[in-house]
Amino acid sequence: VTMRDVIDELGETIGIKLKDESINLSRRIQLEEALSKVLNADRDAYQAYTALLLISQIQDPATAKRQQEDFIENATQTYERVVSGIEATGETNTLITRFTESYQVWRQQGDTVVELTLATIDRTNLIAEQSIASGVNFSSMRDNLDKLGEMQSERVKNNLVYLQSLIDRTVILYIATASLFIIFSIILT
Repeated sequence: VTMRDVIDELGETIGIKLKDESINLSRRIQLEEALSKVLNADRDAYQAYTALLLISQIQDPATAKRQQEDFIENATQTYERVVSGIEATGETNTLITRFTESYQVWRQQGDTVVELTLATIDRTNLIAEQSIASGVNFSSMRDNLDKLGEMQSERVKNNLVYLQSLIDRTVILYIATASLFIIFSIILT
Protein backbone atom coordinates (compact mmCIF):
# COMPACT_ATOMS: atom_id res chain seq x y z
CA VAL A 1 0.00 0.00 0.00
CA THR A 2 1.42 3.34 -1.01
CA MET A 3 0.92 6.66 0.68
CA ARG A 4 -1.01 7.74 -2.40
CA ASP A 5 -3.40 4.76 -2.03
CA VAL A 6 -4.24 5.79 1.53
CA ILE A 7 -4.83 9.42 0.49
CA ASP A 8 -7.13 8.25 -2.33
CA GLU A 9 -8.98 5.89 0.01
CA LEU A 10 -9.40 8.65 2.59
CA GLY A 11 -10.78 11.01 -0.06
CA GLU A 12 -13.26 8.36 -1.20
CA THR A 13 -14.29 7.61 2.41
CA ILE A 14 -14.95 11.29 3.09
CA GLY A 15 -16.84 11.59 -0.21
CA ILE A 16 -19.10 8.66 0.73
CA LYS A 17 -19.77 10.13 4.18
CA LEU A 18 -20.63 13.51 2.66
CA LYS A 19 -23.24 11.87 0.42
CA ASP A 20 -25.19 10.82 3.50
CA GLU A 21 -27.97 13.40 3.71
CA SER A 22 -28.82 12.45 7.26
CA ILE A 23 -25.61 13.85 8.79
CA ASN A 24 -25.96 17.03 10.78
CA LEU A 25 -24.49 20.35 9.71
CA SER A 26 -21.56 20.38 12.15
CA ARG A 27 -20.49 16.88 11.01
CA ARG A 28 -20.82 17.94 7.35
CA ILE A 29 -18.61 20.98 8.00
CA GLN A 30 -16.13 18.75 9.81
CA LEU A 31 -16.02 16.31 6.87
CA GLU A 32 -15.71 19.12 4.32
CA GLU A 33 -12.76 20.53 6.30
CA ALA A 34 -11.25 17.03 6.37
CA LEU A 35 -11.69 16.74 2.59
CA SER A 36 -10.06 20.15 2.15
CA LYS A 37 -7.10 18.99 4.24
CA VAL A 38 -6.78 15.80 2.22
CA LEU A 39 -6.89 17.72 -1.06
CA ASN A 40 -4.27 20.16 0.24
CA ALA A 41 -2.18 17.23 1.49
CA ASP A 42 -2.35 15.70 -1.97
CA ARG A 43 -1.11 18.98 -3.47
CA ASP A 44 1.66 19.16 -0.83
CA ALA A 45 2.73 15.60 -1.63
CA TYR A 46 2.92 16.49 -5.32
CA GLN A 47 4.98 19.60 -4.54
CA ALA A 48 7.33 17.57 -2.32
CA TYR A 49 7.75 15.03 -5.11
CA THR A 50 8.43 17.81 -7.62
CA ALA A 51 11.09 19.25 -5.28
CA LEU A 52 12.74 15.81 -5.21
CA LEU A 53 12.77 15.60 -8.99
CA LEU A 54 14.23 19.08 -9.27
CA ILE A 55 16.89 18.65 -6.59
CA SER A 56 18.47 15.73 -8.41
CA GLN A 57 19.01 17.94 -11.47
CA ILE A 58 20.28 21.07 -9.71
CA GLN A 59 23.96 21.95 -9.83
CA ASP A 60 23.91 24.96 -7.51
CA PRO A 61 24.23 24.10 -3.77
CA ALA A 62 22.14 27.12 -2.64
CA THR A 63 19.29 26.22 -5.01
CA ALA A 64 19.52 22.58 -3.90
CA LYS A 65 19.19 23.68 -0.26
CA ARG A 66 16.05 25.67 -1.12
CA GLN A 67 14.57 22.61 -2.84
CA GLN A 68 15.45 20.57 0.24
CA GLU A 69 13.53 23.06 2.39
CA ASP A 70 10.56 22.90 -0.01
CA PHE A 71 10.61 19.09 0.15
CA ILE A 72 10.72 19.03 3.96
CA GLU A 73 8.00 21.67 4.31
CA ASN A 74 5.63 20.02 1.83
CA ALA A 75 6.28 16.50 3.10
CA THR A 76 5.62 17.61 6.67
CA GLN A 77 2.42 19.41 5.65
CA THR A 78 1.31 16.30 3.76
CA TYR A 79 1.65 14.18 6.88
CA GLU A 80 -0.02 16.68 9.20
CA ARG A 81 -2.96 17.32 6.89
CA VAL A 82 -3.64 13.67 6.11
CA VAL A 83 -3.51 12.68 9.80
CA SER A 84 -5.81 15.58 10.65
CA GLY A 85 -8.17 14.54 7.84
CA ILE A 86 -8.15 10.92 9.04
CA GLU A 87 -8.90 11.98 12.61
CA ALA A 88 -11.82 14.11 11.42
CA THR A 89 -13.42 11.11 9.71
CA GLY A 90 -13.21 8.87 12.77
CA GLU A 91 -11.22 6.25 10.81
CA THR A 92 -8.16 6.74 12.99
CA ASN A 93 -6.69 3.32 13.78
CA THR A 94 -6.06 1.52 10.53
CA LEU A 95 -5.77 4.47 8.15
CA ILE A 96 -3.32 6.39 10.35
CA THR A 97 -1.18 3.27 10.78
CA ARG A 98 -1.18 2.48 7.07
CA PHE A 99 -0.55 6.08 6.09
CA THR A 100 2.24 6.54 8.66
CA GLU A 101 4.01 3.39 7.50
CA SER A 102 3.88 4.32 3.82
CA TYR A 103 4.72 7.97 4.58
CA GLN A 104 7.80 6.98 6.56
CA VAL A 105 9.10 4.82 3.70
CA TRP A 106 8.48 7.61 1.17
CA ARG A 107 9.98 10.25 3.44
CA GLN A 108 13.08 8.15 4.09
CA GLN A 109 13.58 7.61 0.36
CA GLY A 110 13.11 11.33 -0.28
CA ASP A 111 15.55 12.27 2.47
CA THR A 112 18.08 9.86 0.94
CA VAL A 113 17.71 11.51 -2.48
CA VAL A 114 18.24 14.92 -0.89
CA GLU A 115 21.25 13.79 1.16
CA LEU A 116 22.91 12.06 -1.79
CA THR A 117 22.33 15.04 -4.05
CA LEU A 118 23.72 17.52 -1.53
CA ALA A 119 26.68 15.24 -0.79
CA THR A 120 27.61 14.83 -4.44
CA ILE A 121 26.68 18.19 -5.94
CA ASP A 122 30.19 19.63 -5.54
CA ARG A 123 31.73 16.47 -6.97
CA THR A 124 29.27 16.47 -9.87
CA ASN A 125 30.10 20.11 -10.60
CA LEU A 126 33.83 19.33 -10.45
CA ILE A 127 33.32 16.44 -12.86
CA ALA A 128 31.41 18.72 -15.25
CA GLU A 129 34.09 21.44 -15.03
CA GLN A 130 36.87 18.91 -15.61
CA SER A 131 34.98 17.38 -18.54
CA ILE A 132 34.64 20.81 -20.16
CA ALA A 133 38.31 21.65 -19.51
CA SER A 134 39.31 18.24 -20.85
CA GLY A 135 37.32 18.88 -24.01
CA VAL A 136 39.00 22.26 -24.53
CA ASN A 137 42.44 20.74 -23.93
CA PHE A 138 41.62 17.80 -26.18
CA SER A 139 40.65 20.18 -28.99
CA SER A 140 43.90 22.10 -28.53
CA MET A 141 45.90 18.87 -28.48
CA ARG A 142 44.01 17.58 -31.50
CA ASP A 143 44.76 20.82 -33.39
CA ASN A 144 48.45 20.40 -32.59
CA LEU A 145 48.36 16.78 -33.72
CA ASP A 146 46.64 17.84 -36.94
CA LYS A 147 49.38 20.45 -37.54
CA LEU A 148 52.04 17.85 -36.79
CA GLY A 149 50.37 15.46 -39.22
CA GLU A 150 50.27 18.18 -41.89
CA MET A 151 53.95 18.95 -41.28
CA GLN A 152 54.80 15.25 -41.56
CA SER A 153 52.80 14.98 -44.79
CA GLU A 154 54.61 18.02 -46.19
CA ARG A 155 57.98 16.53 -45.16
CA VAL A 156 57.13 13.22 -46.85
CA LYS A 157 55.99 15.09 -49.95
CA ASN A 158 59.25 17.12 -50.00
CA ASN A 159 61.30 13.95 -49.48
CA LEU A 160 59.46 12.29 -52.36
CA VAL A 161 60.26 15.27 -54.60
CA TYR A 162 63.90 15.14 -53.46
CA LEU A 163 64.02 11.37 -53.98
CA GLN A 164 62.52 11.74 -57.47
CA SER A 165 65.12 14.37 -58.39
CA LEU A 166 67.85 12.10 -56.98
CA ILE A 167 66.52 9.22 -59.07
CA ASP A 168 66.38 11.48 -62.12
CA ARG A 169 70.01 12.60 -61.60
CA THR A 170 71.08 9.01 -60.96
CA VAL A 171 69.43 7.89 -64.18
CA ILE A 172 71.05 10.77 -66.07
CA LEU A 173 74.40 9.94 -64.47
CA TYR A 174 73.94 6.28 -65.32
CA ILE A 175 73.03 7.08 -68.92
CA ALA A 176 75.96 9.50 -69.18
CA THR A 177 78.33 6.94 -67.65
CA ALA A 178 77.02 4.19 -69.93
CA SER A 179 77.28 6.51 -72.95
CA LEU A 180 80.86 7.46 -72.05
CA PHE A 181 81.68 3.81 -71.54
CA ILE A 182 80.21 2.95 -74.96
CA ILE A 183 82.02 5.86 -76.61
CA PHE A 184 85.24 4.93 -74.84
CA SER A 185 84.75 1.26 -75.88
CA ILE A 186 84.20 2.30 -79.52
CA ILE A 187 87.28 4.50 -79.47
CA LEU A 188 89.35 1.70 -78.02
CA THR A 189 88.04 -0.80 -80.42
